[in-house]
Amino acid sequence: MFLTSPAFEMTDSPPGLNDTVIYYINETLCPDNANLFDCIGLNITENREDICFYFQNSKTINCEDARLEKVPNAIPSETKNMMLMGNHILKINTWTFPRFKSIVSLDLSYGWLHEVEGNTFTYMHTLEHLTLQQHHSVLMVGSQAFYPLYKLKSLRIGKIQTQDMTTIFFDLRNSQLDTLGLYRIDFETMMKPMFEDIGQCPLNTLEIFFSSINLIDDSAFSDLQDLRELLVKESSIKTVHPNALMKLHALESLTLEECSLDQMPSSVLDSLTNLQVLNLRRNMLQTLPAELFKYNGKLLHIDLSLNRLQTLPEGIFRLFPSTLYVNLSGNYFTCNCSLVWASFWVKSLGNTTNAEDFICFAPVELRGKHLKDFNPICIPEYVWYILIVILGITILSIVVVLLYVYRWKIYYQWYLLLSKRKDTEVWENNPRFKYDAFVAYCERDFEWVIHELIPNLENNAGLPNVKLCVSDRDWDLGGSILDNVESSIQRSRRTICVISTNFLKSEWCKLEMSLAHMQLFSENRDVLVFVFLEKIPVERLSQHQKLRREMCKKSCLDWPGGETTAKKVFWEKLRSLIFKNPVVQQI
Repeated sequence: MFLTSPAFEMTDSPPGLNDTVIYYINETLCPDNANLFDCIGLNITENREDICFYFQNSKTINCEDARLEKVPNAIPSETKNMMLMGNHILKINTWTFPRFKSIVSLDLSYGWLHEVEGNTFTYMHTLEHLTLQQHHSVLMVGSQAFYPLYKLKSLRIGKIQTQDMTTIFFDLRNSQLDTLGLYRIDFETMMKPMFEDIGQCPLNTLEIFFSSINLIDDSAFSDLQDLRELLVKESSIKTVHPNALMKLHALESLTLEECSLDQMPSSVLDSLTNLQVLNLRRNMLQTLPAELFKYNGKLLHIDLSLNRLQTLPEGIFRLFPSTLYVNLSGNYFTCNCSLVWASFWVKSLGNTTNAEDFICFAPVELRGKHLKDFNPICIPEYVWYILIVILGITILSIVVVLLYVYRWKIYYQWYLLLSKRKDTEVWENNPRFKYDAFVAYCERDFEWVIHELIPNLENNAGLPNVKLCVSDRDWDLGGSILDNVESSIQRSRRTICVISTNFLKSEWCKLEMSLAHMQLFSENRDVLVFVFLEKIPVERLSQHQKLRREMCKKSCLDWPGGETTAKKVFWEKLRSLIFKNPVVQQI
């Protein structure tokens, strides 16, 4: 069938051609200004080598999906653009393209090609764009197959072994390669030697799709310092070394889409000061480092959609201009106080236009709620720190004040505790003690001492006698009063102070009590026992007497007066205080 003029409009379906074998179509059927793909898709049922579309003005031949097993001989030698996608050509060599000395673009993708022999492109010095990515088989490349392509600007190749890829890069080291696409390359770790040879090329764009890479090493791109665009899609990358992108100072666009990234090192973008576009779409990121973008102030577009983000560090986007566009849709944000800042940030940037897709996933009661409508009452974290500091200072101040106010009580209590450790030692058979108790009293209370104290302690039948030291009876008549007081206290296990109004007025009585009290501090011995013969107002007591009455209540007894039963209890308590535990066990 031969068509020399348009038989139908380009917008119409070709009538009655589904079962027709078309072996030639004049270029007037598909004018030069038409989209090439508008002339593709007829149901051609017979495999003929001349079933192609040729565009005279652009010198373009399109034989897509024609099931060709070799390059048709009918293709004009002056062809510049050759589209042979999806065909059954298995191998190409030196004799495949010798006639096409003006060819600029060659596309052999998505077919059955599995071998490119050495010197295949010997006569194709003008070739600038080459596409060889395959689906069906691993592509094998012969030695120096790409060496003549010194004008090559773009190469897209796939399903190739690593060693063959190294060979290709070596052949292209002196080319004008601007764009490199690697598809279905089977290697797990991307390391430095891989791009060493093409580092000499003016490479601007690197595409890596459908690879099994799971690690980008620290120096993988160190030879590509002029790279402006890096695209990695649908790969198995789990880890990016913090220094992997360190040499890419010129990079303007970075895409790591649909990989398996679950974290981003905080310093991985530090060297990318010219970065404008960042695409991290469809990964497994749950959070981002707060300092991730600290050196990327030129960013204009960030895509973080369809990750697993639950929260965002406060101020992570603070460096960016109001023109920044951020896509955060399809994440798992937990709307709590840690995201309140983000709610205000979204409201402040009207041109963050996907704000409607920035929604809460948890808690359940907020699921589906827009973050911009999330306005909880939250106390900033720094306020809690301030409150804790204030509380700590307040507690410390209270403790200091209490220690100062009650310093004497604390001091006194400390010595009382020390004295308890001496109790056992005191009650051993110590020859130092001649008396069980020294009695300090006022002369006006002598009658009570003679008629009550001495009879009940020294002469009480049935109970161990208490040996008392009484000044009017037991002091040496030739000695001074002060010497007698000191000697009596030192030779007695206890000192009984018979306190009354008259006792408090007597300076000698106060001296006796003070000397006895000094035993607590000098020897850690608590020897004092107070017997109050009458009710005495607290304000008339000295500081020590107040402390003693308040802190040592068991050693401060009140005389009950005329009550017989109460007196009996009084004497038992007094006797037990003098003898401490040994006497208590005997009573």
